[in-house]
Amino acid sequence: MLRWTITFIIIALIAGVLGFGGIAGASAGIAKILFYIFIILFIFSLLRGVMKK
Repeated sequence: MLRWTITFIIIALIAGVLGFGGIAGASAGIAKILFYIFIILFIFSLLRGVMKK
């Protein structure tokens, strides 16, 4: 999931440099959503691991 976030951030940066504002904004939005999902799942897995011990 983090790999997809990084991919969309790179797409957003390249599109922003080339002047494609709509594509850059959409890619940045997708990257932000994926990053938040990654963080939530990461915290959930940490808490689940602590609870098992």
